[in-house]
Amino acid sequence: MDVDDGKEVLRGVVDAAVLGLGDRDDDVRSVAASCLLPVAAYLVERLPEELGRVLAVLWSCLSNMKDDLSSSVGGVMDLLGQLVTKKQVIEIIADESQSHPITVLAPTLFPFFRHTIANVRYAVVKTLHTFMTVESLPRGWISVSFLRLLFQNLLVEERADIRDATLQTWREVLLIMSDKSDWLGNSLSQQMLLDWYGLLMTPLGLCLDSASFYDPTVGSDNSAPTERHNVDKNMLAQDLSLVPVEVVIQARLATSEALAHIIAFWPSSDANGFTSVDETFRPILEHYIDSPSMLQKFLAAIISECWAREYDTRAQPDAPILIESSPLAAELSQKTLAFLQAEPPAAYHEMAFTLARI
Repeated sequence: MDVDDGKEVLRGVVDAAVLGLGDRDDDVRSVAASCLLPVAAYLVERLPEELGRVLAVLWSCLSNMKDDLSSSVGGVMDLLGQLVTKKQVIEIIADESQSHPITVLAPTLFPFFRHTIANVRYAVVKTLHTFMTVESLPRGWISVSFLRLLFQNLLVEERADIRDATLQTWREVLLIMSDKSDWLGNSLSQQMLLDWYGLLMTPLGLCLDSASFYDPTVGSDNSAPTERHNVDKNMLAQDLSLVPVEVVIQARLATSEALAHIIAFWPSSDANGFTSVDETFRPILEHYIDSPSMLQKFLAAIISECWAREYDTRAQPDAPILIESSPLAAELSQKTLAFLQAEPPAAYHEMAFTLARI
């Protein structure tokens, strides 16, 4: 079989797959997506003129999926995730004459952040991260809603690879938006920060208060699944008989690092009149570093450490160390050192229930 014959065979496969992806039957869409997965690279190389049609039907599939348990969403997201790593595909997405604007396409993926299929959750984060790292693509879709979804991912996700990808994406968001000195201060209210710290510091075994969680499916007309299975039920309940305590701790550590990044990227106090890092975070961090709870004290120390590491990563070689440039950092350092040098307390808050039974 010569090259032309192979190209025609591939074209026939693409035609059949596009037809299947447009079918109303979920199983047909699933098979159609799986047919293109092994030949995705060849599709980009040999039939670049078909990419626009394939991308259009993939986005249409995601926009119209109503059932969170659809078998096709895994194949569709895997295929989309493979395609968006290719330069030719990004060029099509960037060209609004060939594709819907990225400001419309990217939020289409938001309802799938907490999908029941782990590979879908992973593909969503990786795809959105890819969109962010391509300078030719607009970044107007990056919003506080996106940041909230990433935070929730860190807090309730059980798989380490998804948490790692989410944390990488979180830092990328802050790095990109730090060029806009007013974005972080305007987007994150004091109440939102308090809610996030409150969720992070929830005692082990107590339910997480999801009242402040952002649900991208609420208020959406036709772009989100209406039938949903709560994949986070066990993590939200903090049921340690169903979720290993190690997994819960790892999620809390990842979330702590994310909150430390916010402190590191927070705009200076002279930027548009925003409150300084010390004014914004001192009441929160001092409260938890002095807490009688070992968990809260530990997580506050982790936040302080990650803040210092991020500061060192971004600081100029001749810049002063963090405890010299930030009174809050110096105070946290003194409190932590004093705690380590002092005698341990007779009991921590976590021991209260046990001691009450004695």
